[in-house]
Amino acid sequence: MADRLDHEHEVLGDPVHGDPRRTGDEAKLRAVLNWLFRDRRTGAIVVAQFPNAPLMAWLALLGLGLLWQPRAGWGTALAVMTTAALGIWAVDETVRGVNPFRRFLGVGVLGYLIASFVASR
Repeated sequence: MADRLDHEHEVLGDPVHGDPRRTGDEAKLRAVLNWLFRDRRTGAIVVAQFPNAPLMAWLALLGLGLLWQPRAGWGTALAVMTTAALGIWAVDETVRGVNPFRRFLGVGVLGYLIASFVASR
């Protein structure tokens, strides 16, 4: 674990104090990347976390729908469950995401789901 964090500091610099060897645009970019991807509690860079039950449910239901391709009532039920699982994941990320990237991703997926729903009416 310590090796991973040391490597992250080499790549993005010290998340708290910055890296004194870097100046100008490079330092600003690193500061933005630190702000965007660092977990506020652990200092680790977080893009995805497992296990993530709603996301795993969405992937399983999506795979089931692609393999089974049900019609009529079952197809509708599967589509609703698939969308609901993704919606639950998006709301959870928006509210409890560990960094701004995860929150923005949740907002984007939630916006996509709402726009898809509105367009289908």
